Amino acid sequence: MASTAPPEILQEIFLQLTYNAAGNFYTSDLHSCILVNRQWCSSAIALLWSEPFESSTILKNKHFESFIEVYLLFLPLATLSEFLPQAFLRRYRKHPPPKFEYPHFAKHINFDGMYKTVDKWCRKYYLSVVYTEKIYWALFEVMRRSGACVAALTCHVSAHPRDVPQFLLKSDDGFQEWLASVRTCCLVCDTRSQTAMLFDALPELSVCVEVLHLIMYDPEVHSNRTLFPKHMARFRRLQKLTLHRLSKECEVYLTAYHYKYEWDFFLEIANLRLVANIHLPKELLFSDKLVEVVFRHCQGFSRAAVQKVLVTSFPKLRKVTVVDCEDACQEFVRWAAGINQRAESSNDAGAK
Repeated sequence: MASTAPPEILQEIFLQLTYNAAGNFYTSDLHSCILVNRQWCSSAIALLWSEPFESSTILKNKHFESFIEVYLLFLPLATLSEFLPQAFLRRYRKHPPPKFEYPHFAKHINFDGMYKTVDKWCRKYYLSVVYTEKIYWALFEVMRRSGACVAALTCHVSAHPRDVPQFLLKSDDGFQEWLASVRTCCLVCDTRSQTAMLFDALPELSVCVEVLHLIMYDPEVHSNRTLFPKHMARFRRLQKLTLHRLSKECEVYLTAYHYKYEWDFFLEIANLRLVANIHLPKELLFSDKLVEVVFRHCQGFSRAAVQKVLVTSFPKLRKVTVVDCEDACQEFVRWAAGINQRAESSNDAGAK
């Protein structure tokens, strides 16, 4: 039975073995499947290398940096000689070629995990930080040239070299074609300078991917620094101009943690009716802020009436992960119009 099962069935079976009860990536059972036969081996290898740089796996696996050595085998010696010492080059010349196209199996590339893995590998061999950054970018080139159909990219922008957004938007046609195959891109920012730099690259990036998720953390929570009002105003103008330029084909999700300045900005988006493809944080649903948005759309109704309608009339919205505030506003306007019509009808009937 093991040798006759279709690869699709094996993939589904093995997929159940890759995550434990807590939802963490788990590989011990898959390593056992490699030893059954060739078909099981190829299916298990594809899953083992599908998320090669997950942070949770890196922290638990002491030998995880060996992935780096395997990926480097896919680079020509001429390229390796540009950033590796001669002692490493002599070892790579003697190494047999890999049995599988390991970079081709990648489905989720975590830039943070990749950088941590490279850093661990360089520390193991006492290589300087200069080697860390060169190997980091070389690995990304390996992923790109492999033709892997990557479903998701995750990047904590502030934890990487300053040119990460520009690297994602290289003018190379082959790179743009590869990036266009990526469905979801998640970018995490926790400093104003990095976020501002990233916002400048978002319009072009939104043309390439289907779903763009931007997660922002308030820098004041981490650094206790105060942002001057004039800098805050400039930053918000940049955000607003950027969102006007985003591709209408891309779904954009904005999430903010501890961003006390951003709530008003998100409400401005709702008022500007830019939320056709921009999803606001779910924390706005049924909040006082959302009441303010709806209240400005429906002058003549008390805030208590608005709050009551939001709580009682939209139970379906409570079940979604993100909510479009504009839909809530339009629904409320339609409800308010119906109330007015019924009130006018009752007044006419009373007059008669």
